[in-house]
Amino acid sequence: MGITKQMECGECGSKDPITLHNLWYRGIYSQLCTACVLAHHAASFCPICFDAYEDTKLPPPHLRVMCLRCPAVAHISCVYSLPTSSSSSATRYHCPQCSIPNFTFFDLNASDVQNGNLITKDLAKQFVAAAKIALISMNKAAVIARENAEKRASEAVMARKRAKEALDRVAFLMLKEAEEDSRSSSNS
Repeated sequence: MGITKQMECGECGSKDPITLHNLWYRGIYSQLCTACVLAHHAASFCPICFDAYEDTKLPPPHLRVMCLRCPAVAHISCVYSLPTSSSSSATRYHCPQCSIPNFTFFDLNASDVQNGNLITKDLAKQFVAAAKIALISMNKAAVIARENAEKRASEAVMARKRAKEALDRVAFLMLKEAEEDSRSSSNS
């Protein structure tokens, strides 16, 4: 009988296998749902257009605005494109997660879904953003794992070299002791 792996979000416990992403999170390999990936990586994407920032390369300072409550970073053009935006809203920006009560990313209970559209364009963008964040995370974890493996291999080579030197030294000392024993027994 094989071992079956329980597939659920490591944060919220969601068991929807379609929305789960594998990523390096808090120092371990984890599975998080799309909503939790986005909620816990607020600085990794624009919360309005859901453009993921490649390898944490944020837009230049003059093209971005940060949420006043969390690390979310939005494109300033996205903030200005919101229906209620003005020049003051860009300087006093609060992301959707911080400004909308009970907000959740990847909300499959939204009215569009209830109207028969299973995955809306907005939900698809959120899913892709979470997938890109997971990919970037796993690529970083792979680089770290490779560096650790190379370091361990180098340490193993050095340990083998030291062990060989120690064995050579023991062999030399044993030979020297045997020669001294041989000389002292022939002189007696």
